[in-house]
Amino acid sequence: MPANLTTQHPPLPLDVLLELEKLIAAGSVVNPRLEIALRELVQAHPLLNYTWEAGHTFWRGRLRGPLERHPILKDMLWPPPDRAGLGRGNLAGESILYLSDHLPTAVAELSNGREGPMQFIAIEIRRTETMRFVPIGEMSEIAATGRSLVTTNPERAKIILGVLNACPPDEARRLILADRLIFEAYSAPGRHDAASIIANEMRRKLPESDGVMYQSTKKAIALNIAMRPSSFLSKCQVIAGLAADVCKIGGVAKCQIEGVEPILAVDRQGLFVWSGTKQAHTQIPAFPTPANHDHISAP
Repeated sequence: MPANLTTQHPPLPLDVLLELEKLIAAGSVVNPRLEIALRELVQAHPLLNYTWEAGHTFWRGRLRGPLERHPILKDMLWPPPDRAGLGRGNLAGESILYLSDHLPTAVAELSNGREGPMQFIAIEIRRTETMRFVPIGEMSEIAATGRSLVTTNPERAKIILGVLNACPPDEARRLILADRLIFEAYSAPGRHDAASIIANEMRRKLPESDGVMYQSTKKAIALNIAMRPSSFLSKCQVIAGLAADVCKIGGVAKCQIEGVEPILAVDRQGLFVWSGTKQAHTQIPAFPTPANHDHISAP
């Protein structure tokens, strides 16, 4: 990252940013003009990349009926394009794999304040791979609080603050405002129209990235990831899974999972092999070997 970031990435003029701020705050419908403005905002803005190392584990969850289970690995991943509705990290018709940083985050995202049966798989970055994700709102959060949204390593925040302080003050303020607008447009509750455009434009701008990561709106200090399906297929493996009869976020935001049945493996056809027994604890065994997903193709 250059010493003077705004020389390489000049921020948009203040009047343009203030007009965007009004539209985002008002919850304006994303018409073609606003879509162009959001895409131009992303294209003008420097996007950070954080690398996650081999062995990092993500969680993918899905709701299920009381007497049903998702029988096949493919059903636990992304929907095909013709069934992919508009989401926070994807346009309608654009398949994406939504993941969480921890199992309780996945429960919080699915439960929405209610309890119910769910199913989960654990996805790990392969030993020979690393992955790069764009953190949404990281720069403005560090500027406001001195803390990262993504990592507890204080050195990361110090580096970003140093880069911002090296910029001319007016340009730094506009850069931080632009970052905050991207975050606010992306994280607006119940609004996926603007968010999906931002995520799509980030993937277009950085085709080598594996996706975007962002703060959960359902659980404090938690992250969600919108991963490219092609990145999952080339860099990740499924290492464990389970179904649970009751999943909820209880008092003091504590995750509660009951009636757990582990998945023991995934067979050659992609079908889950179940243990056939329920357990009271949430410790589940890793698969003897990671699941083979050669039968799954990118959308």
